[in-house]
Amino acid sequence: MIEKCILQNIVKKYGIPSRILSDCGLEFKNKKMGDLSARLGIKWDFASPAHHQTVGGVERANQTLWQKIRKVSDFGSRKWETVVAQATHAVNISYNRSIGTSPFILKYGKLPDLPIDTKLGFDTSRVNHRTILNNVLKRRESYERDITKGKIATKANLSIGDSVCIYKQKLSNKLEPEWIDGFTIIGMVEPDAFVVTNGTAKLRLNKSHIKRDSTHTR
Repeated sequence: MIEKCILQNIVKKYGIPSRILSDCGLEFKNKKMGDLSARLGIKWDFASPAHHQTVGGVERANQTLWQKIRKVSDFGSRKWETVVAQATHAVNISYNRSIGTSPFILKYGKLPDLPIDTKLGFDTSRVNHRTILNNVLKRRESYERDITKGKIATKANLSIGDSVCIYKQKLSNKLEPEWIDGFTIIGMVEPDAFVVTNGTAKLRLNKSHIKRDSTHTR
């Protein structure tokens, strides 16, 4: 399934990518994917569990796409797999704050030709592609500076034995708490990754998913 998706949705549309970045899921890290990347000459990089922010942009994009899919499918009235192309197009022509324009304009240098434009007689004029690229580079530099500042400002400040809460993403019940208490740090994998336990389960988490439990003192 992953191989088919890469060939149909990436290679056939945009050509062979020089590099693919993914997490360490077994759907990506297996012999079949290794053979595919070797055959096409793709450099496949895997993000470290200790630095999950590496694929943060992908996770955010997936979240945005799923929001569009829910809306386009009328919140489940239509099968989600039948509206993926429509939802993807909606994302691509929508304004993206991180690049200061829409992905469509960034790629093609023009506004999309929509049926409503033809009906109303609107002219989808071209835009200055060089200006857009320069703006994207400026925004990227700004984000990199912010990330560097964030790394300096958000040192873990956590130690083995600390009572902590862990972050739990709310997937269904929006009333559930985001932070779950009752965990203790029992090990450090890397400066940014810790092993925690609640006496039953052991979890390895990035520091951004852990915070000191203010109801406990050492």
